Amino acid sequence: MPPGTKPMIVDARSVFVIGESLGGGGWGMAERPCVPGSSQVPNVTKVPTDADGEPVDCGRPLIYSSFRTGLFFARLTPDEALPTASQVCIGDPRLDDEGFPIDAEGERIDAPEPVQAGEPGALLCTPQIFSAGFTSAVGFTVPQGSGQMGDIAFSRDGRRLFAVQSSPGALLFVDTSVDERGETRDESAGLVELCSGPSRMALFEDGANEYAAVSCPTPGEVFIIDLSGFRVVANVATGAGPHPIVVDRARQLLYVGNTLDATVSVIDIARDRPTRFAEIARVGLQTPYKR
Repeated sequence: MPPGTKPMIVDARSVFVIGESLGGGGWGMAERPCVPGSSQVPNVTKVPTDADGEPVDCGRPLIYSSFRTGLFFARLTPDEALPTASQVCIGDPRLDDEGFPIDAEGERIDAPEPVQAGEPGALLCTPQIFSAGFTSAVGFTVPQGSGQMGDIAFSRDGRRLFAVQSSPGALLFVDTSVDERGETRDESAGLVELCSGPSRMALFEDGANEYAAVSCPTPGEVFIIDLSGFRVVANVATGAGPHPIVVDRARQLLYVGNTLDATVSVIDIARDRPTRFAEIARVGLQTPYKR
């Protein structure tokens, strides 16, 4: 895009307007899970309620986004802008106090025209994205502006956020459980050191534990991290430049795209097979950059 221009839908609520000192370059994005029937409803600004005024579980999703050149997360939430008594939603007919459609003079009519943008009292009432603030994601103490972030993902219960820190290489663990006020804690809770320059990650589980697979392009390996004990349990050698990772849950396999030798590594993650956490096949061309 030309310098100085912005996609309108992204910047409509100034969600991504950040200070230059914080960094930029969006990378990872994940929605915090919410368990129905629990009290874990991220508050943000208010707890959604039903017609009887009771709190609604999972009524407002909370989304986290990492930035490539800054060690922090942006928190976002979709919500609706509701009209007041003197306003109407764009695209809806104007109604009187009793709910009947009226024209511009206030007379009741049978076939009202939809309200257009710019008309008095018109309001865009469709769900929009609002900023819920920023939170730090620092795992190591690094010089200002030198840290980099990669993929992020939540645990099944939403209480933990895992984030790949590309520089210095690590997997961060952030406590995103909900406190007594209904707010997520967003506190750094630990890290495990990885290779240099990791960026991509995929989560999987074996019925007992959750794991993270993180690709490391420089050494040509995939790190497998047990998220229950938060420790590296395997280093799987792949082709050159592993980057994207896809989980095949039906077959209990990982597919890793090796960007520098035009191959795909197939890694076994099945709990009951002797080849678990090993490359069992490599598909594609073996000569770098040759098609």
